[in-house]
Amino acid sequence: MKKVVVIISIFLSACGGAVTEARTDTALAFVDTSSIQSSTITNKFNISSIAGKYSYTREKVMGGYKISGFYDLTLNKDFSYKLFKTILDEYNDNKTNYESFEGQYSYDGFYTIDFVNGDFGESGGKINLTESNLNGNLDQITVTFSSGRGDAMYFNKIIENRKPIFTSETVMEPGEFTINASDEDKVYFYSKPDLSHIKKSYFNTVEKVNVKKFEGDFGYVEFVNSEGQMSKGWVIAQRLRNNK
Repeated sequence: MKKVVVIISIFLSACGGAVTEARTDTALAFVDTSSIQSSTITNKFNISSIAGKYSYTREKVMGGYKISGFYDLTLNKDFSYKLFKTILDEYNDNKTNYESFEGQYSYDGFYTIDFVNGDFGESGGKINLTESNLNGNLDQITVTFSSGRGDAMYFNKIIENRKPIFTSETVMEPGEFTINASDEDKVYFYSKPDLSHIKKSYFNTVEKVNVKKFEGDFGYVEFVNSEGQMSKGWVIAQRLRNNK
């Protein structure tokens, strides 16, 4: 703690404008420089670390028909982004619609990433970085929108350019795995190891499956249900848990 001397001079004057007395009082003020330093925000977050691919799935029922949305968000290091949407609509005989949007994003240097333009930008989209995000955990990011412009979207990061991992030490190899799914959190099949080739079939219970191979972010699984029927296809590898 440093001491700072503050000189306070008080001049008293009588009515009529003539100075009748002058007195100087001296007081000591203590400034805690350590508290000032501690209140300064030092942000060590590297914005380039957020670059990558993220996925999000959302379902809603309208008029008794289910509409499923699958969103593939890519954030690039040059502050550009691309959003790929796949919509399955039961009302229209499960017609599949595809849309893609591109735009830019900006970072305020602290806690907020704003989408400047494109589909997310036009809706006031932003990513509010959590303490976990700032500490390097980018497994999930949350995109929020301006009031009345859309519900929050919770994106999970997809691991690229290597076989997916379920821990930081172990690489997944073919074998028996468990799929953790539920009615609220379905795991869909894909006809190809690509997010744009989603199928109508899915898991909605916890099941054991045989994974034959991995390719990119996907695993090719075979599953036999209680009636002896076999299903085959690709699933997102992050939804698999190794049984070894």
